[in-house]
Amino acid sequence: MTEYAGLTAYTGGIGRHYASLLPAVVRQSIDVGLVVFAEDDLAPGRVVEGVRLLARHRRAKGPEWLQPVLRALRFRRDVARFRPDRVFLPEWAGLGALLPADVDLVTNLATSMRLSNEVSGVARRSLPATVVGSLRSNPGVRIARSDAHAV
Repeated sequence: MTEYAGLTAYTGGIGRHYASLLPAVVRQSIDVGLVVFAEDDLAPGRVVEGVRLLARHRRAKGPEWLQPVLRALRFRRDVARFRPDRVFLPEWAGLGALLPADVDLVTNLATSMRLSNEVSGVARRSLPATVVGSLRSNPGVRIARSDAHAV
């Protein structure tokens, strides 16, 4: 994360979203760790309600154009060190771009798709066989078998 309400100096909509979402996930008995990329000092003790601050990074040495790659490399090292079951992150900054293929990555896009499917009633069984077949043949796409609404 680059922003988290009550923790980072800058907080926009995403920071507020995650600051309310992650404690709700913790309340479902899921262990949640947070990795923050922020230049300013963090508010002490502000990660609350069971969310743990795993790592905090400042800007790496190097030119501005290289920063996204350096952040993605740092995040890959964090994931290798903490070995989470799932990685949930906003992907506008490409933080997950260099993660190994076997890391279970959930992004805002996947979350939005799931919610959209749930609200609309779309399920895997309602999709044409050709669509489901093309999703299965794409190694980058996973269809969750335990969730009838995942595509």
